[in-house]
Amino acid sequence: MDGNLYLNSAVPGSHEPNAKVDDHKGIKVEFDPEQGKVHVHIDEPKLFAEASPAVITTDFLGKTHHADMKHEQPDSTPYRFESDFSG
Repeated sequence: MDGNLYLNSAVPGSHEPNAKVDDHKGIKVEFDPEQGKVHVHIDEPKLFAEASPAVITTDFLGKTHHADMKHEQPDSTPYRFESDFSG
């Protein structure tokens, strides 16, 4: 993990030296069970835009401890995580 955003008094682990911490709540989630809808309100979108700059790939992840195998997709192609739910 690297460059993640922690809000509302959440604390990153010691293994993540580049974490971004902000005291704001940042997100409000509302659920309407009658309509089956969820609304996510982001108070300060710029906080999210500045977080998690690292692109995570199969090579970055390395090999698994027990099987000594690379982390790959089910079809054996490499992983590349370069976006999140907000793009």
